[in-house]
Amino acid sequence: MTEGEAGRIVSPQATKAAAPVSAVFLFAGSFVSMFGSDMNGIAVQWAVYEWTGREDVIALILALPILGAVLVMPWFGVFIDRSDRRAVGILLDVVRGAIVLATPLALVLGAPRLFVVGAMTFAVHLLSSAYFPNAQALVQEVSSPDRHVRYSSFFAGAIQGGSLVAGTLVGAMYTVFGLSGVLVADAATYGVSAGCYAAMRRGRPPLERAPRHGSAIEAFWSDVKEGLLFLKGAPVVSRLGAAHGLVLAGVFGLQVVTAPVNRDIFGAGPREFGYCNGAWGLGALLGSQLAGLLFRRIRPGVAFAPAMLLVALAASAIPASPSLAFGVAAFFVMGIGRGVAGVVILSRFLTDVPPYVMGRVQSAVQAFGLVLRILVMLGTGLIAENVSLPAAVLANAFLFLVAAAVAPPPRDRR
Repeated sequence: MTEGEAGRIVSPQATKAAAPVSAVFLFAGSFVSMFGSDMNGIAVQWAVYEWTGREDVIALILALPILGAVLVMPWFGVFIDRSDRRAVGILLDVVRGAIVLATPLALVLGAPRLFVVGAMTFAVHLLSSAYFPNAQALVQEVSSPDRHVRYSSFFAGAIQGGSLVAGTLVGAMYTVFGLSGVLVADAATYGVSAGCYAAMRRGRPPLERAPRHGSAIEAFWSDVKEGLLFLKGAPVVSRLGAAHGLVLAGVFGLQVVTAPVNRDIFGAGPREFGYCNGAWGLGALLGSQLAGLLFRRIRPGVAFAPAMLLVALAASAIPASPSLAFGVAAFFVMGIGRGVAGVVILSRFLTDVPPYVMGRVQSAVQAFGLVLRILVMLGTGLIAENVSLPAAVLANAFLFLVAAAVAPPPRDRR
């Protein structure tokens, strides 16, 4: 351990005492960050569809950043496990905020709008692929075994709550201020989120780590190998990661067609587009908090398969929606299932993955999920463009059923 590393490490007693306060700031920062990110993503989807009228272009804009993220995830995982995760969160927020803030300026100066928005989406999503593994590792740092389900519920609630507020407001904001106004608001949320991270406890708790040997490159590959060996010896975690990847692939696949569904099936505009995203976020928020209460009585894993079935059935009903109200209700029900499933997955990760390897495991899971997401998003766009919009929605609904089949069985209570 270097002198600098020693200066950043805090004692277990100090960490435990600061954990509840740090958790509040972590959840607040996650809420604000997700609010801005979702506003950005929803507005970009609608703008690109307005500019081009093509689902496959939306899929390409959203999928290209994921390809880049896959290539850097091993570095992100090692970086997260070897760094002060609080400082990593601040850095990611500041850089993403600067990139988003520069985008409206480039649009005003007359830069090609598809190129500018695509470049921004690429850079922000690349950095966001490190944000969630880092945030989930921080949840584990400020938690304890008896708080895993509760903190998983709070973290999921913060994420889904941010999505809810974004989905509720973005339609009206886009109508009044346009894409540039939404992006300026997103940049401001990154500043607030960075402030929340700064207010957390300083330093990091001591983690069980293998000492570094050899050059920096040799140490890096040793860290990567350690994470992969853990996954190889933990099939339950691997299956959990596969299920998580399938869920997110289905969610992002549906994002590709949400704007077309609103316009071509519901006959609605950007304001109503916001209603659907808001219903999705509200359902996910309620689902995550319901899970926190429900799992005091039943094993968390028992609820995963029913939650996925609920999402699949609600998604399958969307193409046959007789009205906008029915469609909004379907998005609400999908959100409930997603919220419950999210708490199940995160609480299992917190319980089954040691803190010293959490960043690398989450990064490996993210990398798998990102590859799957690219394939699903591009496939969704192609199906919607060349087959039909309902077929694209149903294909993504099927993924949630596959996730239920892949997930590990519920663990026994101890």
